[in-house]
Amino acid sequence: MARRDQEPARVRRVRMIIAGALAAAALLVIAVGVRFVMQPLGEVDAGQHYVALPGVDRPRDAEVVVTEYFSYGCVHCRNFDPQIEEWTASLPEGVRFERVPVAFSPAWRALSAAYYAAEELDILDRNHTRLFDAIHRTQLNLQTTDAFARFFDGHGTDGAAFRRAL
Repeated sequence: MARRDQEPARVRRVRMIIAGALAAAALLVIAVGVRFVMQPLGEVDAGQHYVALPGVDRPRDAEVVVTEYFSYGCVHCRNFDPQIEEWTASLPEGVRFERVPVAFSPAWRALSAAYYAAEELDILDRNHTRLFDAIHRTQLNLQTTDAFARFFDGHGTDGAAFRRAL
C-alpha cells in the first residue's frame, strides 16, 4: 500500500476534487437551512394555519394560570428564564404565573427541594436567578444539604434556618 506522499498526482487531485465537492454541498445545505429557519412566519390565520377548538373559551371572570415546569439543572430553562422574567413583569390583569420544579433525576430532586425551601422562607425571588447562575455559570455543586445551607446563608436567611426548611 502506497503512502500518501507517494500517491500519484492524479489521485491527490481526485481526492481534492471530491473533498471540495463535499464541502460545497455542505455549505449549500447549511445556506438553504439558514434561509429556511430565518424566514419570517408572516400572518397566522385561523382555519388556514390552525383550527380553533369550540367550547374552550374561559369564563370572563376566571383567572388564567400559566405554569412553567422547570429545573435549575436544565440549561435550557436557565437560558429561557430572562425571557420569562421579562414577560412576567407585565402580566395582563387576570393572568397568574407559577413555577413548578421538576425532578427527572436524583440530582434535580435536590434542586426541587431547595426551590420549595426557599419559597417557604420567602427568599425565592432574590435567589432564583442567583441559583441558576451558581449552577450554570460557576458550576457550583449543590447536591448536599450543607452546600445549599452555605449557598443561602446570608442571602435572606442563615444556614441553620435553610437546613430546617430543606
